[in-house]
Amino acid sequence: MAGNSSELPAAGMPGKSGQAAAMRARAVAYLANRQRFRLIEGLPWALAIAAYFAFPDRMTFGSQILLMVLFALSLDDAEEPAPVFTA
Repeated sequence: MAGNSSELPAAGMPGKSGQAAAMRARAVAYLANRQRFRLIEGLPWALAIAAYFAFPDRMTFGSQILLMVLFALSLDDAEEPAPVFTA
């Protein structure tokens, strides 16, 4: 065993290292796919930048909206079991 993780036996599963390696590979692939950045996630940032240039005379209103969004997110973070419902 020269540091190669594929040679290590699975913990609690003697003789099942192939099955454990397959399960580990599936888990790694799932987590890598779930954490991948998607273009739709950049849409709010693009809208915020576009609003800066499209409505230069409404900066005060825009900053108030951003502050309310930040407040709602921090409140949701503080009250983890009870999510913030907006209407």
